[in-house]
Order: sequence, then structure tokens, then C-alpha cells
Amino acid sequence: MIEGVITIVILGIAMVTLTSFLFPQVERSATPYYQTRAAAIGNAFLNEILSRQFDEYSDPFGDSVVRCGETHEEKTYTCSEPNENGVWPIDKESEYFDYVLPGSSLPAGKGLVVAIANDVDDFHGCWGDLSLCHERYNHNRLPWRGAIENLVGDQVAQSGTYNNMTVSVAVSYDSRFDTAYPEETPFPHQHKRVVVEVDTGRYGKYDFVAYRSNY
Repeated sequence: MIEGVITIVILGIAMVTLTSFLFPQVERSATPYYQTRAAAIGNAFLNEILSRQFDEYSDPFGDSVVRCGETHEEKTYTCSEPNENGVWPIDKESEYFDYVLPGSSLPAGKGLVVAIANDVDDFHGCWGDLSLCHERYNHNRLPWRGAIENLVGDQVAQSGTYNNMTVSVAVSYDSRFDTAYPEETPFPHQHKRVVVEVDTGRYGKYDFVAYRSNY
């Protein structure tokens, strides 16, 4: 009888130890893996985005002749402006495709054709599973733009590689670094701030920030 009680007590202590210390450590052991994946995805997104020109109305040849906001040969090139929700205008319909859910005939969202996108604000929005994007973000501020595979792997359809992961891209003007030289008034629209947030679910959110300047 005493031996049985001792056995039960020892088993109880062992179970408490396992559930309180060992099992949580096993779950947390996946965190470095997701951190590494998030860093790789964030880097891939920024490399793709920053390779594009500053604005739709910048000189298409590397922004080398005309910056948006300037006048060249009596023509003014006005920079694009986001709406009140921070969403940028659709420059060309050819840059997007209608995404239709299986079993439906109505488009559920507009995906970006990455190969055609030509400026950084084209990428503004949420990337990943459409329903998960709508669950995690306000689609009026961060509209769905495609599967993660669409950008990092040139695939339109999801492959299951990035299950439960989303990537939000928020592009906005940042006037804090505007310079006034040579004029007294700072030249507007000098820099766009690009914030890439990789959401891995319960393993954390990871932000990556870069700037594209109007030069």
C-alpha cells in the first residue's frame, strides 16, 4: 500500500515536471526556426520591392532623369498619393489579376503580377492566404495582394510552404528626413518607408524596415 502511494506521488511529480518544464521547451524549440524563416522572407520581400522605382511617375530608366514632383520640359510629374486609409491607387489594371475562390465565379481579391509591378507602393498590402489576411489585417488598409509564393517563388498558387504565415507590406511617405537644400522649403515626397511584417502565428511577428528615396 505504501509503495503504491509513493509510486503515485513520484508519477505525479514527474508529470508536473514534464508539463511545466519539458513540454513547453519542446514547443519553444521551434521559435529559432521560424525566426530564421521570417528573416529570409523579409529579406526576399525587401530585395524585390526595393529593386523597383520610387513612384509610378518617376523616370522609368532608374529614376535618372526626372523625379516625381519635378517639372521637366514644361511637364510636371506629380507623385502618387495614398488614400485616407493609406492604400495606394492602382496604376494599371494590367499589373493585377482577379483571384477567384474555388467554386465561385466572383473575384475575391486583386493579386499583384510581380513581374509587371514597377514601383514600390504596388506591393502595399497583405501576402498569404486570403482568409488569413482578412482575419489578421483590415483589408481596407492592407488589401490582399497574393500568396507569399507569388513573390518569393514566382508561383501564383499557394503550395503550403507558408501555412499560417502572412506578410504585410506597408508603404508610406516619411517626411522626417526631407531636406530643404537648395530651397528653403523641403522638397516633398523624398522618401518612402517600407515596413515588412512577417507574422508566423504563435511564433511571433517580425518587422523589417527599409527606405526607397526619390532620386
